[in-house]
Amino acid sequence: MNLSYIKNLDFNLYKNQLVMKIFKVIKMLEIKNKYKLDINRDENNELIECINSARKEWTNANINFEFAMEDEIIDYYAYKIKAYQSKYNYLLKKAKDKGIKLNYINMI
Repeated sequence: MNLSYIKNLDFNLYKNQLVMKIFKVIKMLEIKNKYKLDINRDENNELIECINSARKEWTNANINFEFAMEDEIIDYYAYKIKAYQSKYNYLLKKAKDKGIKLNYINMI
């Protein structure tokens, strides 16, 4: 056999093994990035659900305040309104910082 032919075969084999290793690394990086995206998507969905919940709590506290008759209950709902409003604004700010845009039509 020709020595250059053998060297060529060895080089091609080495090149193929190297290419396969590169493809494996790329595939692993793609899987890792997809996993990170899934985690971020889950966190974002959870934040949106918390925002929707805080908005509903705030709305319910406002409705209950309107129908409250006794001074203690009026004070109670006034504090609740302020607390839920603060919670809602905090969560909105957190979503804005993360770059999440909310569709208010779907929140109603």
